[in-house]
Amino acid sequence: FSDISACFVSHEHLDHSRCVEELTAVGLDVWASKGTLKAIGLRGSRARPLFSFCEVGTWEIMSFRVEHGDAAEPRGFYLRSTKTKERLLYVTDTAYVVPLFTGLTHIMVGCNWSERLLRPARDQESSAMRHRVRSHHMSLERVIDMLRANDLSKVQEIHLLHLSDGHSDEVGFRDAVEKAVGRPTYVAGA
Repeated sequence: FSDISACFVSHEHLDHSRCVEELTAVGLDVWASKGTLKAIGLRGSRARPLFSFCEVGTWEIMSFRVEHGDAAEPRGFYLRSTKTKERLLYVTDTAYVVPLFTGLTHIMVGCNWSERLLRPARDQESSAMRHRVRSHHMSLERVIDMLRANDLSKVQEIHLLHLSDGHSDEVGFRDAVEKAVGRPTYVAGA
């Protein structure tokens, strides 16, 4: 942990915030929106409310609102190094991304599902799940549209995050993004 300066939490769902108390216990600052910190119940000097801008070490971090309807105050992050020319976009668990970015060198984006792979609803529970997936997470098709809308001229690599176990295809998603935007693409955890 000595090489880690801080942790940024996008929202309070446990698959994104489960270990924040342990991180603060080892001395890391945990940055999140006020709504997320409140929803997590994280308090103390290591719980850092994130507004629209902060600096950590040699990084400037801008946060922006994302659309993840059942989260208190979800955020995406744009990080810019003051030491190098690196610029990272990190966004997951959102239906879409509104801001446009220039000069990005790295992109980490949630690519949860594809219409082609979303199973038909067989009952009320699966219908509710389909609605949640569609309205709270980006599909492969939306990710490609978002990437095409941004300046990718300096992008060195793209990382696809948070793929659904049942509604995604790691190799197919990676290949589709590489073909659509011409940038090396990887799947996190693959």
